[in-house]
Order: sequence, then structure tokens, then C-alpha cells
Amino acid sequence: MSSEIVRLEPPAISLLLDEASKTPALIRNALTVRGFTVLDAELRLTRPGHAIPMPANSAVVLVNVTDWGEEPSEAIRRLNSIRAARVSNSRLLCFSTARHSSRFVLKLMERGLRYARVSDASMLVEAVELILAEEAHESNRTPTFRISHRFS
Repeated sequence: MSSEIVRLEPPAISLLLDEASKTPALIRNALTVRGFTVLDAELRLTRPGHAIPMPANSAVVLVNVTDWGEEPSEAIRRLNSIRAARVSNSRLLCFSTARHSSRFVLKLMERGLRYARVSDASMLVEAVELILAEEAHESNRTPTFRISHRFS
């Protein structure tokens, strides 16, 4: 009887890429090379009630905000409502290949969105991996109780 060690690989994590047509191919390639499955979506263009196919192992929705104006409030409101209705189990990461003002970034952060300014593809990969690490850390945090008995 032979014993064989079997190593199970976790399934690839899917990333939903909004504004995929405006995202440089280098970014998609870097994510794919790191083992992520990248799915295209145009979240802001979907009709209400239209379901976006979202695999169970999708963890992050990437939103390219490069061409957003300096007043993103309306876009953020729409994006958050679409996210709540269609991809509520995923984290949202806004990224830009262009510089935005600190006011713009603060508006994103005030509404609970993560933001990363990426000058190359590796920076976006790093931001995605950080979000996944935070999620793993949060899921491993469980309440701990300590019971002490004192007898005199």
C-alpha cells in the first residue's frame, strides 16, 4: 500500500473588473499572472434588476476611476447602490492610473471605498493582495473568552 501526499490548491480568486475596456492590458495581465481570474463588467452601465454573474469565490471588485471627474459623489452613490444590489459580498477597490486630488480620494474614503493610485500593474496587484490579506485576517478573528477560577 503506497501513501501519496496530495496537495490541494485553492481555487483561483475571481476579480470583477469594472471599466475593463478602459483598463490597460498590462494590469489585466499582471493580475492573471498572479493567479487571479479577471472577469469584465461594466457595473455603471447595467440595467436595474440585471444580475451580474459573480462566482462564489469573487472577493474584490476593481473599479477604474481614472477618468472620473473631481466631484465623484453621484458616481459613488450609484456604484454603492449597484454593489449592494448585485455584488454585496465583495470588497470594492477603486484605482486610478492618473493623479487625483486629495479631496477626490477623501470623498472615496469617506464613503468606505478603498483607493489605490497605480503607476504600474504591480501596485494594483499589491493593493488587491492587501485587501485579501485583511479579509483573511478578519475572518480568522474569533472572540476569545478566558475563564478564571479563584478558590480561597
